[in-house]
Amino acid sequence: MNISFKNIPSLLFYVLLFIIYFHIVYQLGHDIYSGGSSWRQGDWLINNEYEYIRRGFFGSFLIYISDILSINLLLFLGFIQWFLFTVVFFIILLSIHKLGISLTLACIILSPGFFIVFWFNDFGGAFRKEILFYFSVCIILFAQALSIKSKIILLCSSAFFILSVLSHEANIFFLPFFLLSILTYSSGFFYKKITYFFVYLTIIGSSISFLYAIIFYITDDSSLICKVLVERGLSDKLCYGSILYLTRDIEYAIALSTRQ
Repeated sequence: MNISFKNIPSLLFYVLLFIIYFHIVYQLGHDIYSGGSSWRQGDWLINNEYEYIRRGFFGSFLIYISDILSINLLLFLGFIQWFLFTVVFFIILLSIHKLGISLTLACIILSPGFFIVFWFNDFGGAFRKEILFYFSVCIILFAQALSIKSKIILLCSSAFFILSVLSHEANIFFLPFFLLSILTYSSGFFYKKITYFFVYLTIIGSSISFLYAIIFYITDDSSLICKVLVERGLSDKLCYGSILYLTRDIEYAIALSTRQ
C-alpha cells in the first residue's frame, strides 16, 4: 500500500488523537481500579436517597439501575463515563473527517483549551459532568455530519442538555451555545414553530433544573449521601471531594477563592 507524503501530517494527527484517547481511558481505568476519585467519580454519585440535594437525581438513577442489575456501582459509573467519552471522541473524529483536516482545525483540536487535550494535560479536570453537555451537542453534530434531519435528534439532544443541567447546575452556562446549535441544525429544514418548540423546551427544562439546584444547594450532613455508597461496598474516600463540598455555602466558596 502506497501512502502519499501529503497524507502523513493527517495520519500523525489521528495517531496523536488516539494516543491521547487511550491515555485518558487508561487513567479512567486506574481511577476505577483504585476505588474512584472523590471528584471525578464522587460528583456523579451524589444522590437523593435520604434527602433532596442538587445533582442528586443522576446519582440516584445510577444506584437504582446498579441495584436492579446487581452490578458494582463504581464499575457501572466507569462504563458510563467511558461510553460517553468514547462516543463524543469518535463523533468528533467523524466531523473532522467530514470537514477535512486543515491547519486551523488542527490548531483548535490540539489547543490546550479543547477538552480532550485539557484532560490529557490535567486529568484532575477530566470526566466531570460537562461530558453530558458535550454528548448532547454531539448528537446534533453526528446528525449534521450524516445529513440526518429529524425531530428525534432535537428531542434527544434537548433531553440530554436538560439532564446535564440537572446533573450539574454549572452546565446552564452552555445554554446559549446549545441553543445556537439547535437553530443552526434546524435552519432551512424545520418549520419555525418546531424549532422554537425545542428552543423553549430546552430553556424551560434547564431553567427548572437550575432552580432546583438553587433551592436544594446545600446539606447539613453529607454523611448520609456517603452512607448509601459505603453500604454498596464503595470506599468512603469518594466522600471527601464533591460530596463533602455540598455542606459548604457560598460564603465559604467566596472566602476560599479570595485566599487563592
